Amino acid sequence: MEICGVFKEMKKFKQLRENLSTKRLLRKEKELNLKLKELKVRAALRAEKEFEKEDTGVKEGTWDIPDTKTKLQKLMDLVSKPFFGTTEKDVDKYLKLMPFGDDELYDDLGVLYFIPGSTKSKKFPKTDLNQVAMDSLNGRWLTAKKKGNGWDITHINFDVDMEETIKRKSGNLRPGKRMKLDF
Repeated sequence: MEICGVFKEMKKFKQLRENLSTKRLLRKEKELNLKLKELKVRAALRAEKEFEKEDTGVKEGTWDIPDTKTKLQKLMDLVSKPFFGTTEKDVDKYLKLMPFGDDELYDDLGVLYFIPGSTKSKKFPKTDLNQVAMDSLNGRWLTAKKKGNGWDITHINFDVDMEETIKRKSGNLRPGKRMKLDF
């Protein structure tokens, strides 16, 4: 590889060190370091391009999206009314209800209660967590409009299985009320 060539040049450089003046020595050392950095950047860019070729459908940093009709309805019900919070427990409760798993969303909600440079959390002013979530998700995953105190989701940017089958409850089913039929 190209990197091996740079290391060989550096080895030769060490051997020639005694023969060269200090100015030429520093200049040669800078040239070799620049070449090495450039090669590392090229290798990183190649690796990134290869990674981008693999299209998984889910964007980086997202591990769950509401891909069924039930989950989408759960999301719409959650954002239709304000959900206020003031502590880390409130945010955790909200995230358990939210059918989205997205790093940016979690980061935006985490900013509310994390103390920078510490592992401790702080109490924050009463905040509508739906507002923070919609600011994070709006435009990337969905389009939502403010409707009264809550939000109304108008468009989604992902696929949803609308033909989801609903499983019946297990156990004995009782017959409904009998009705008389007239023929």
